[in-house]
Amino acid sequence: MHISPESSGPPAISEQVWLAKVFCDFKKRSGPTQLHGAQKIYLIVRFQVKVNFSIISFALMSFLLVACRDDSVAVTVVGYNHTANRPIEQFYVNDAMGPDVMPQSGGGKDLCCFMLPREWRPGMHVEVKWTYGRMKESDEKLPAQAAIVEVPKYLKTGNIHVHFYDDDKIQLVVTTCDAEHPLYPLDEKLLLPWKANRSKAEFMKNEKPLRPGHVC
Repeated sequence: MHISPESSGPPAISEQVWLAKVFCDFKKRSGPTQLHGAQKIYLIVRFQVKVNFSIISFALMSFLLVACRDDSVAVTVVGYNHTANRPIEQFYVNDAMGPDVMPQSGGGKDLCCFMLPREWRPGMHVEVKWTYGRMKESDEKLPAQAAIVEVPKYLKTGNIHVHFYDDDKIQLVVTTCDAEHPLYPLDEKLLLPWKANRSKAEFMKNEKPLRPGHVC
């Protein structure tokens, strides 16, 4: 998680993840005896990069203090809403909050952060909790939902994607790709209304030889 001191910002990752990496880098070089100083650096960096937090929550500080564990990596939480008329008002994967998602939409925003083990292990589970919103005031208010979901096998760490369906069903995906990538690790029927931008066969033909580690 080394970030060069000359780095001016996060061109390819979210500001929250970049901030966590800056904090981790300082913490590793400073050692536990300078933790109070690291907290001060966190406040300075937050101001300089203009992270759009209205409140510095205890949850965020707790995340920063554990984000450097060698066995885990900070990833973001993404939502996809496959329902016809059920807004996802709020959802959590364990204690990590995901963004609100309107029906037939998703993937356009994420929230940080979930601490994902660097290596998948059999029997890994997470708890997903979510609440439904209403399209209009006259709509019935649906009860909050919760489910224990097995984490599917992943070959490399990626973001947590939660797919919401009718009948209170959900699917969990760990991936570095968006839903339109041909190698996105979800069945085509479960992916609808999203579709791959080309077939897997076409992708494999045009991308051969695949770059090392080029998996979703």
